Amino acid sequence: MVDINEPVIWIKNPAAVFAKNCEGGVVIQGQKIIEIVKLGQSPKTQIDDKSPKEWMDYMFDHTLIVAEDDPWLEAFKQMGDSQVAQVRVIPHTGAEKFAEYIYHKLNEFVRAETVNRVKVIKVKFMEHGKNAAYYCE
Repeated sequence: MVDINEPVIWIKNPAAVFAKNCEGGVVIQGQKIIEIVKLGQSPKTQIDDKSPKEWMDYMFDHTLIVAEDDPWLEAFKQMGDSQVAQVRVIPHTGAEKFAEYIYHKLNEFVRAETVNRVKVIKVKFMEHGKNAAYYCE
């Protein structure tokens, strides 16, 4: 299993390879090859060194999300450092701000992945069935 907190490294155009279709390099995370890159291609785009699904899970699955200006930020960070909680710090919190934050992260990814041919139009963030927020530009 790969620890998604490990840095992702692209070994680009290695001098020697012992596998087919990886003349463009290999992408490693920790001690595992996570992607083979064909000659002339680039690795898949990522969000903060994670696939979109890994990023969404990392940010929102069983986490404590805190705003950068929270008066208790240092206490929350200590909880994260002590592994009491999986703390994530973002500029602002609340459903509307989560929708905006996700919009910008995903739009940057989609535009890079499609060379600006596709863009995100709208993001809907749901806290539960009775509360949702939308963001679009």
